[in-house]
Amino acid sequence: MSEALIAPTILVWARQRANVSLESLAKTLKIKAEKIQAWEQGALKPTFLQAQKLAKIFQIPFGYLFLQTPPKEELAIPDLRTFNNETVSEFSPEFKALLHNITLKQKWYKDYILENDKEPKSYLQKFTINDSKEFIIKDIFQTLNLDHYIARSLPKRNFLNHLIEEIEKLDILVMKSGIVGSNTHKSLNINEFRGFAIYDKYAPLLFINTNDSLAGQIFTLLHELVHLWIGESGISLLDFQHIDNRIELFCNEITANLLVPQALLTKLWDPNIELEEHYSHLAKVFSVSTQVILNRLYTLKYINFDAYKFYLEIEKENFLTAQAYIKKSTGGNFYTTLRSKNGTNFSYALIISTLEGKTLYKEAATLLNTSAASINKFAKELGVI
Repeated sequence: MSEALIAPTILVWARQRANVSLESLAKTLKIKAEKIQAWEQGALKPTFLQAQKLAKIFQIPFGYLFLQTPPKEELAIPDLRTFNNETVSEFSPEFKALLHNITLKQKWYKDYILENDKEPKSYLQKFTINDSKEFIIKDIFQTLNLDHYIARSLPKRNFLNHLIEEIEKLDILVMKSGIVGSNTHKSLNINEFRGFAIYDKYAPLLFINTNDSLAGQIFTLLHELVHLWIGESGISLLDFQHIDNRIELFCNEITANLLVPQALLTKLWDPNIELEEHYSHLAKVFSVSTQVILNRLYTLKYINFDAYKFYLEIEKENFLTAQAYIKKSTGGNFYTTLRSKNGTNFSYALIISTLEGKTLYKEAATLLNTSAASINKFAKELGVI
């Protein structure tokens, strides 16, 4: 069997980048760890079949293994997760694989839009970070018809779905998942990122990490939409206390104002009610997290810093406890989940293009992270055929 001529330094780089131990890799490949050590020392070479498995395990393009030096990996969009002007952390292989996957979808959709002579989105990049926050808030509020949803005590899942529907009406791609592609063993860490936005006049895209709470997803969705409104791509962590990137702070402030308008909060605020009981009730009315409500109460000076800090720590602990007990969904309708992960707009466009013979079934399956055999069934579920 032919050998794959891979430089030892590339193997070491790829394994360390993926945070895979020798023992774990040996177990996965069903070979001895000493053999992998021999590969990394240049004494032996893996076979082509083994090299293909390595690329899959390390979550890198197969061609990377044949480079002479490790590639300089640059993200397709800015990393806005900064604290004291320094990046919070390096991105995991899972995130890099996800971003690569989503970027391929976005590029395909842009080509589809341009081939169908659709116009650029005139409502995007109407503003910049230097424009009036009030004007931006008013514009987004009216465009999304938020008066129908804000402060209506909606169940958070319903509120999230309504927001996604309104955003997708604008021909903005909305995708959300808690895993990389269809790999349930590659989970997305909310301590690494909550979402990201890809700004493009023809194919703007929002991605939401569904391992977050529903309230967190709602905030992230609108936060990433604000990114598009000011024409800024970026990866977000959404930490009220620590993130200090100017764009993130700007988008956070607008999002908080959209979800909890001052005029409505003022009407409902009663300083005579016990604070913990009151902010918990307000969170339900506005369908947001208690942390968002506390932030608004402090920002608008309804509570002082000591109260804000005290109760915020309580709510952070409650959030962590709740996250630990959240049961990840293992069931549900496969095609409903597939549509949710890829978004309605992308799903319809890709399926129609495939049925018309403009896109190969294999390519469509790769983009959707499913099998070619499921394409026609998915088309039926979408009502295309």
